Amino acid sequence: MDRLYKKQVEEYLTNYGKLVFISGARQVGKTTISKQVIKPNPNSIYLNWDYLEDRNKILNKHTELFKNLLSTISDKKPCLILDEIHKYKDWQNLVKGFYDKFGENIEFIITGSAKLNIYKKGGDSLMGRYISLTVHPLPVSEIAN
Repeated sequence: MDRLYKKQVEEYLTNYGKLVFISGARQVGKTTISKQVIKPNPNSIYLNWDYLEDRNKILNKHTELFKNLLSTISDKKPCLILDEIHKYKDWQNLVKGFYDKFGENIEFIITGSAKLNIYKKGGDSLMGRYISLTVHPLPVSEIAN
């Protein structure tokens, strides 16, 4: 079942060309929505900070990661999902660096818990670079469909 949020994320990526932050409580579907967005694009990559191999790619093999993504560019930009990246202490600067260098050619989705919301209230080195979406549990209208 596609969540209503999927269309919003696709619209944000297509029309605004910014990072898309997807936040919300645990188990509301942030990861599922992100994966639904990239499913039609085989050149996109999902990385989860909680998975050690993915964490290693993010921190130590990102040059190779972006080289691979850039080599797949066609009429549709590849998308990189960084799931739970907020658990990394310096995630804001890491994401800012990735986006500033590759944002014209690669779409980014950042998912996480309420910590993304807390970050948005503080000093913001990513100001102007992202659009935020808060996911809520399934409403009755989505369950009925």
